[in-house]
Amino acid sequence: MHKGHRNWSSESFVGGLSSENENGIYAMVYDNQVGNVTLTANKSLFFFDDQIVLLGSDINGGDGRHEVATTLFQTRLPSEDTVTYFNGSQLIGKKPVFETTQNEPVWLTDSADNGYYIPHPVNLMVHRTKQTAPDEKGKGNTSDSYKTAWLSHGDKVKSGHYEYVVLVNAGEEQTRTFAHNANKIYRVKQQDKKAHIVEHIEKGITGYALFQAGEDFASDLILSTDTPMLAMTHKTATGRLILSVVNPDLGLAPGTKQITIDDLRDDPKWLYRDSQTPLVTMTLSGHWRNASTTGTKDIQLKTKMMENRPVTELTFNTKHAFSVDIELVRQ
Repeated sequence: MHKGHRNWSSESFVGGLSSENENGIYAMVYDNQVGNVTLTANKSLFFFDDQIVLLGSDINGGDGRHEVATTLFQTRLPSEDTVTYFNGSQLIGKKPVFETTQNEPVWLTDSADNGYYIPHPVNLMVHRTKQTAPDEKGKGNTSDSYKTAWLSHGDKVKSGHYEYVVLVNAGEEQTRTFAHNANKIYRVKQQDKKAHIVEHIEKGITGYALFQAGEDFASDLILSTDTPMLAMTHKTATGRLILSVVNPDLGLAPGTKQITIDDLRDDPKWLYRDSQTPLVTMTLSGHWRNASTTGTKDIQLKTKMMENRPVTELTFNTKHAFSVDIELVRQ
């Protein structure tokens, strides 16, 4: 719905998960129907300490006239002599837009010393040049030199996707090392309309952005869920499993109700409505028991056999979309 400058979406899957106060996930189902342009996508970010894996899938839409793009970065260049790197080559001065046509992995840095790893860089655009834009007062223009990189999806997209990694403050040397060892550090296990699942091999952590309820997830642990959700697992040195879960939907609207600008204007209850997040039931492979000592009163586990295999049904309620950590032990 579009009313003035207010843009509304029918999608409510958007939010984040915090795991052990160290790692996490942010994910959303993007749905733009404003300005006679339809553009939809599933987007996710997986935070493993200072490494961030970003995925996009099912990018569809566009108006056929303007480029649909995923921006990696746009950072100011303190001077034209500021060095940035592209696959080991030093870039200085002004450089017009150049496009990669290869499908071999590339790595690069921005002018803030962050590193980027792109395993499938077809249509990766990079440039270093002066940009001019309206100033903050909207009364004139201002300009400065920037380095910018983006992945171009074309002006009319069907089933577009992307994958890249941000290495925070990694610099040239660490980014180069990561790029040469990426397939030993992390892997994308699923990237489609149903789910984004990423495993950090070195850390023993797996993140799950489950955009749809159901089965058929690329996981040996999570067999199914009856509600879209986010999860992260961490295998500890003692053999236990830390499972972090959240339903990112705040549940502010009952049933299929879509809150509109008219609702907010005409009835104050929609501004102060309490979160009504429903129970979520997920099925785990194996029999597990809860070894947590605090903070899990809204979590129930039930072990049973399903098609001659042991499974555990875990039911939880994460009100206000606050994630919870559960320590599990095999029975």
